[in-house]
Amino acid sequence: MKHPPNFFRLNYNHGRTHSGMIAYLVELWNAGKETREPLRQFLAGLGVKDFPPHERYIAQLEYNNIDLAIWKYPYDKGDKPLLLLEMKVDDHEGRKSSRKKEWKGKIRQTEAYLLRNRHENCSYLFVTLGLGEHYEDFVCPEESNKPVWQWLKLEHFAAAAASAAKSLSDDQLLTQWAGAMAATLEDYRNPWGEPNTDERRAALYRLANLRKLLRARWQQRDELSEVTPSLYARGPRDTILHFRMTGNGPLFCEINSNGRLNFKIAFPESMKDANTKIRAYRALADALKDQVPELKVKSICDTAKPGATKTLASLVLGLRKGSLQLSDEASLDSVIDQITIGVKLCQAIKNQSP
Repeated sequence: MKHPPNFFRLNYNHGRTHSGMIAYLVELWNAGKETREPLRQFLAGLGVKDFPPHERYIAQLEYNNIDLAIWKYPYDKGDKPLLLLEMKVDDHEGRKSSRKKEWKGKIRQTEAYLLRNRHENCSYLFVTLGLGEHYEDFVCPEESNKPVWQWLKLEHFAAAAASAAKSLSDDQLLTQWAGAMAATLEDYRNPWGEPNTDERRAALYRLANLRKLLRARWQQRDELSEVTPSLYARGPRDTILHFRMTGNGPLFCEINSNGRLNFKIAFPESMKDANTKIRAYRALADALKDQVPELKVKSICDTAKPGATKTLASLVLGLRKGSLQLSDEASLDSVIDQITIGVKLCQAIKNQSP
């Protein structure tokens, strides 16, 4: 599909692209009253209330490891940020180590940031514009039973960018930015149609849509409550829909760009002996074939390194390789059915593992 030239479409997956544009809105504000409306409209679109009015602001990228901070100007010693924003596009919230006894080891990024950046009268925004929205649900740190961070997803952010661009229609940077956000939002809302961005991002949102539909069906039917679908990137070109499971054993399953549900074995670090790896592989392969005789199991390479993963077998779902578009003979319901069958099988085998 041909696209008009757009810097933000090409650089959409970089968080600095979007936090940098918010810094640009601050620059416009500081340029004079004629260009203040975009920042005002943008913050209103994000739901930021009672943002303190000042003649000028300072936008700082990477403040104490947080992606963006906005301060009043001139800056006085002891002043605190008015707004802190953490941006996730195709990455997701990680974990940080903490020595504090009450946190007991690793804590979420947003929790860690609050330990040294908790300020009164400061707006805290956690933005997810891509994979970060579908890795897992954001669990917002709370104080006095109220969330500290405001979780802003693609739909909120795209609408705010559109409002900013509309308020200064002759600014090409804002127009391109809002256009890239709108095209991405269209792919998110209609993942099975013709892509408005590129095939990789379209495939990403097809997996995100499957994750959403699977969770809804499993919740409605009260099944597989112990399984959590999670979306993340592997390298620059592959997106993984992984199924986190309870139970022991090295078997797990996921969908990648080959469009199949892949049953895999994760060799633990302790499993260094080649014969031990082969026995474990064959035992799981036999367990899979007992349930699905037509499943083709791949041969094992005894040189697999400890900690590595190997694919035992793959279940055809009806998704095209690469694009993850539905094949001619498949429907969304049939794909959901196949995934559910495969995940149930994988979970059952894990539950039987010692």
